Amino acid sequence: MSSGGTIVENGRTYYTVGTLKYSLFGLVNLFIWMLWGDFCFTLMEMLIPSLLPLFLKSHEAPNWLIGLVVGSIPAALNFIINPIVSTRSDRTRTRWGRRIPYLLFASPFVTLFLILLGWSDAIGGFIQQTVFGGAVPAATVIIGCIIVFAVAFQCFNMFVFSIFYYIFADVVPKQFMGRFMALFRMVGTIAGFTFNRYIIKYADLHMPWIFTAVALVYFTAFMLMCLLVKEGQYPPPEPPKGNPVRTY
Repeated sequence: MSSGGTIVENGRTYYTVGTLKYSLFGLVNLFIWMLWGDFCFTLMEMLIPSLLPLFLKSHEAPNWLIGLVVGSIPAALNFIINPIVSTRSDRTRTRWGRRIPYLLFASPFVTLFLILLGWSDAIGGFIQQTVFGGAVPAATVIIGCIIVFAVAFQCFNMFVFSIFYYIFADVVPKQFMGRFMALFRMVGTIAGFTFNRYIIKYADLHMPWIFTAVALVYFTAFMLMCLLVKEGQYPPPEPPKGNPVRTY
């Protein structure tokens, strides 16, 4: 849907994409909120591959389990969820748009399970004492909590991951897409630098608070982005195509 152009009304220039129309101020506002959302999303995405292996290793989880939780399970979930969510969002029509409802639905759960994941030590210790009466090793219960929370997080994060990049073509005018993507890459690089320079060094002592803080920053940024970035109107979806009838 990345189509549109430039129109002049009452001496003012507007930029269009689909049914959306932006003044220069509106376009700058769009860029700010989309890029801020990308910055926070990139920070959040770096938690799992950077800190989850350290978290699991601290409880003596075997390497095969770390690889399964960090790599194999997310890949399998992406294989299953991404095509379904992508296709459904293409065909969704609501007054809030076709992408934003999925982001609004998934982001609170992403935040919740990230926070629970960060506090797996405390939660696992509580369950080990109250449910199992100390009969099961604490490390086993904690690893189990980490796996449950990590998989739940990945399930909902696939909704965000599948949808977030699609919204660009729906809201950014075509003539500015190249500049937006260049800024998008720059912001992602800055987020990676920020994480590696200022956050990861505190992981050993403040792991739960890092997960909590990054999750809440992500949640706030995405909620504001979903409220302040508007989608336009879309034509009705094409009817599903059935299996072709073969003639002999």
